[in-house]
Amino acid sequence: MKVEGTSDALTNLKVSGSPAQNDFTVLEDGVQVLRNKVTALYTQSEKAKKEADSLYNSEKDLRKQFVLTHPKSYASLNELLNWVGEDNLDEATNIYNGLDANLKKTEKAAEIVARIENLKKTKVGNGFIDFKQTDLDGKTVSLSSYKGNYVLLEFWASWCGPCRQENPNLKKEYELYKDKGFQVLGVSLDDNATKWKKAIEKDGLPWAHVSDLKGWNNEAAVQYGVRAIPANFLIDPQGKIIARNLRGEELAKKLEEIFH
Repeated sequence: MKVEGTSDALTNLKVSGSPAQNDFTVLEDGVQVLRNKVTALYTQSEKAKKEADSLYNSEKDLRKQFVLTHPKSYASLNELLNWVGEDNLDEATNIYNGLDANLKKTEKAAEIVARIENLKKTKVGNGFIDFKQTDLDGKTVSLSSYKGNYVLLEFWASWCGPCRQENPNLKKEYELYKDKGFQVLGVSLDDNATKWKKAIEKDGLPWAHVSDLKGWNNEAAVQYGVRAIPANFLIDPQGKIIARNLRGEELAKKLEEIFH
């Protein structure tokens, strides 16, 4: 493997020397061409901006096509792991099944299989998966202790900009319905307790917060197939997952539907 560049511009490093890296470079070059087109369109008319939105959303399809056309490349494993989500489980399973047998023997392939299985377990309509983690005071909190209430299981982190932007909306909904049986349990993907605590204090988040401080390897996040944040699951008093990834108006509408 060959790495070229300077330490003060790590994002511009050029890596070469392996078939997988060469495949990945071809993909990323194609993605960059797409993104450049999107950026250019956004500076034009309103009609062009709509075209830009459509083009931006097509990046997922571009990455999927890469996997389909490179079934023997290790680079495809990383793309598939990032691509698979709750809305494409069957398709993702079929694509995985079409990969080269040698690829399926790798640790990355095992991650994909585990993610698919976890996403299947946490589909809307299924029962929640219980877990225990410690709060800011070192006390153990379990998800099952919230049974009997509507609970929003919220995955976030202090370093996540979109998560922090959503916090005022969560606070508003929490204050509206906390006396009617609505609770929030925040699960942080932080790995630094001080930064985690400061974010909670700064944003004034009044609900319970837990973390194992393992970052993206947070055991609850892994169990729930979380690969991007913010992410959440709305669980009813009987312990059934009734919605996921509700934000802003969608969350407000769902809670109004439940409590009015």
